[in-house]
Amino acid sequence: MKTPYLAWQDHEDRRLLPVGRLSFDGHVYRFVYTKGAEQSPRFVPFGVMRDLHVVYESTVLFPLFANRLLSKSRPEYRDFLAWLDVPEHAAEPLVLLALTEGMRATDTLMVFPYPEKSSDGKPHVRFFSHGLRYVLPAIVQFIAEHLRPSAPLFLMLDPPKSARFVRGGAAHRGPSTARWVLPTLPPSGCASSAADSTSDPTRGGRARESRRASATALVM
Repeated sequence: MKTPYLAWQDHEDRRLLPVGRLSFDGHVYRFVYTKGAEQSPRFVPFGVMRDLHVVYESTVLFPLFANRLLSKSRPEYRDFLAWLDVPEHAAEPLVLLALTEGMRATDTLMVFPYPEKSSDGKPHVRFFSHGLRYVLPAIVQFIAEHLRPSAPLFLMLDPPKSARFVRGGAAHRGPSTARWVLPTLPPSGCASSAADSTSDPTRGGRARESRRASATALVM
């Protein structure tokens, strides 16, 4: 997670565009705009970083990102790291930004990690799930009762008008609110999960609809 990307949501067409990339080499932070910054006429560069075609460098983390991190002096900081499943010695700014997404109520920016290859040569990435309030109650109940850390989950496109889900090995069509594809339900006690319902000690309501991703999520 040494190179997180920054996404911006267009307020008109609701597109999430990757507009920048942040990196750190151990000494210098660097920020560059990506091609996504040129895809919307409504995008406005950040602060004094007006030129979309230069590399910005700093020996300290840019305020745009530093303001999205929880201060180490906050009393809930250790609980925050435990919720993220990040040991204190590994709590580097870019790691925390990538995991928490750096989201704030005052803008439409979101930080996301670039998939990294593990020792087995496969790309892995950790992320939070979104929109659980739209999932069918039966699926939410299944998540709460059966899923455990390290269960394999698969990324799928969200059908715009109808959803396909699997029940008992057979495919079914559901209403537009059924947005997730679920594998055949295993017997009780046989499933393991990539989610945890522990609430974020710093975010309140938003965390209650989110689930913590497991240590790694395989990107197929």
